[in-house]
Amino acid sequence: EAGRLQPHRKISCMTQTAGITVQEALSLSALAGARLVAGLLGADRVIRSVNMMEVPDIARFVRAGELLVTTAYPIHRDEDALSGLVPMLSQNGLAGLAVKPGRYLENLPRRVLSVADHLRFPIIELPESASFNDILADVLGTILNRQALQLERSRKVHERLSAVAMEGGSLNDLVRTLSRLVGHPAAITDPNGRVL
Repeated sequence: EAGRLQPHRKISCMTQTAGITVQEALSLSALAGARLVAGLLGADRVIRSVNMMEVPDIARFVRAGELLVTTAYPIHRDEDALSGLVPMLSQNGLAGLAVKPGRYLENLPRRVLSVADHLRFPIIELPESASFNDILADVLGTILNRQALQLERSRKVHERLSAVAMEGGSLNDLVRTLSRLVGHPAAITDPNGRVL
C-alpha cells in the first residue's frame, strides 16, 4: 500500500573489510591466463586477503576470506590430502584456491575438482608464468584501494551527518540526509523497531 513502510535492510558504510570476488580477481593482470576450473558457482566468494601454502598442515594457518595460492608441493604426492584440502578450506570460509600445476603436480585430480564443484568452492588454475608475488601484490593492492575508498566514504558520511546535527537539524533532516548519502530509503527507529 502507498505510504506504508516496506521491509528494510540495515546499511552500514563500513560493515566488513573490503574485498574482491574471485570473478573480479580473474580480471587482474597478475592472473592473466588463469582459469576457473572448478567451483564456478562460488565465483562470487569474496577475497579479503591472500595466503600461500608452504606446509601440509595448512588448516591452522588459514583464515576466512583468504585466497590460498600454492604449487601443491607440500601434498602433491598424497591424493587423499589433496582431496581433503578443498573441504577443509571451504569449511574454514576461504574464498578459493589458486593452484599452479606443472612442476610438482601435473594436473588436479578429477576427484578434487568434483568436490570443489559440489561445495561451490572456486579453484583457479594458474598459468606457468604466474608469479605468486605479483598475485599477492595485485590482489591485496586492489583490496586496499577499495578499503581506502570505503574509509573516505565513511568519513564523508560522518562529516555530513555531524554537520546536520551541529546545525540543529531534526531527526527528519538526519533521515533525509542519510537517505541521499546512501541512495536508499532510511528511517530512525527505537529499539523495538517503531519508526520515530
